[in-house]
Amino acid sequence: MNYITYNKMLSVLVITSFLFAACTKTDAPDLSPAAFGAKTISITQLKALSVAAEVRLPDGADGKQITGVVISDREGKNTDPKTIILQSDGQDTAGIVVLLDSISPFNPGDWVAINASGQKLQRQHGEVVLKDVPLSRIQHIGKGIVKIVSVSVAEAVANADRWNGALVRFYDGSLTGGDGKFSGMLSFREADSSAVVQSQVMPGAAFENTVYPTGISTFTGILRNNENNPYIQVRNAADVNSTSVTRMVTDEMNIYGMNNQLYWENPNITTGSSILETGVSRYTVKDIVGNLPAFASDAGFLPAKRSYLYLILKQPAFVWDLRSSLELTTQPGIKEIRVTFAGSNFTGLMTKSGNDKIIVNPFNPTTDSFKVALHYTIGSYVTDTVSAAYSETGKLYTAVFRVPARRELFRAVSESDAYWYKTWVDEFLQEPRFSIVNYSDRVDPNQDPWALPASAPIIITKIEYGY
Repeated sequence: MNYITYNKMLSVLVITSFLFAACTKTDAPDLSPAAFGAKTISITQLKALSVAAEVRLPDGADGKQITGVVISDREGKNTDPKTIILQSDGQDTAGIVVLLDSISPFNPGDWVAINASGQKLQRQHGEVVLKDVPLSRIQHIGKGIVKIVSVSVAEAVANADRWNGALVRFYDGSLTGGDGKFSGMLSFREADSSAVVQSQVMPGAAFENTVYPTGISTFTGILRNNENNPYIQVRNAADVNSTSVTRMVTDEMNIYGMNNQLYWENPNITTGSSILETGVSRYTVKDIVGNLPAFASDAGFLPAKRSYLYLILKQPAFVWDLRSSLELTTQPGIKEIRVTFAGSNFTGLMTKSGNDKIIVNPFNPTTDSFKVALHYTIGSYVTDTVSAAYSETGKLYTAVFRVPARRELFRAVSESDAYWYKTWVDEFLQEPRFSIVNYSDRVDPNQDPWALPASAPIIITKIEYGY
């Protein structure tokens, strides 16, 4: 059951077909990105030609050319000014270091073709490089898409040869070294992992000696190799993003103007849609929810004179598909959502409506648990990311949900929306919508399959957006 409703107007796509009359082979135009008179091969195929310390590539009729997207950043000055790093514009993510005969004029995202005919492939410090390429051998084609390989540190180190020269991204960790500044050789370590990878900041880098974040949400850079010691070449300070949440949504919740819903005995508990007002925005709530001062049983650990959002019903059970949720609409650029919540201490009859009752059974830590999930829908792609399970009532926990990056969404959504996936992802990123769903478990040994599912109320005390 989707809790996010999209009201979409599908644009009419006018697909124009060009019908070409048959022509002779000599009349057919050369539609390759850059016609240098050389055969276009992939970056992976080019690197495979490096069978010795130095190889002179074929010339003439056997000449080779490659195309790719520049991922190095000359303005960041953490790459030699005569070096560009090119990543495949094809299906793979292979990259290659290209040493030029003069200072590079290229910027990240530039799509180029390089005529490598007669040029040298050389092995340097464990890397295959295309060496001393004249600028006249490089043709700018246009703008390409910079692909990012999202991996763990352990995966990157284990596949250092495969992803050498590619742009990689790690999540959730910390840097050490440089006395807290971008300087010299640093070390990035993932949270809850012993995996470590080094990161080098060259003297004269534009961001040298600036302070790096104490906690890191995303760490991006080019995977390089130094005598079989992989390291990350950060391009600029923007490649290192802090875990700090830059905007807090609310820690005070009130419901105003509830329309078209069924009231229960407690006027603050409702089913159906309603409007949740906070200090900065409005949200909708679904199914059985309550927004009110803390129940007396929860007053001991919740601050007084505040209102809270209770998500009362648990995940689907028996014939019903009911679970409380809070729907959020965020701003573009969202990186994470943090939800601070607790399992309620309430037990017994919470409220009723006619013959339907909401009864909360005593919490059993051996069978029951409290969980929340972040739910979102993109086209026909639906996902629920569920928090850890907690087996203690009356204690505040914070669930951190990372929002996948654009390229990650492309890979996931394309499997279910092969044709429309780019449109769906781009629309989602322009107006990201999520639901926070009560995924708690509360066992009811006497559950009537036609009654409401067992209640496992959780209390939302704070929601934070991280950009």
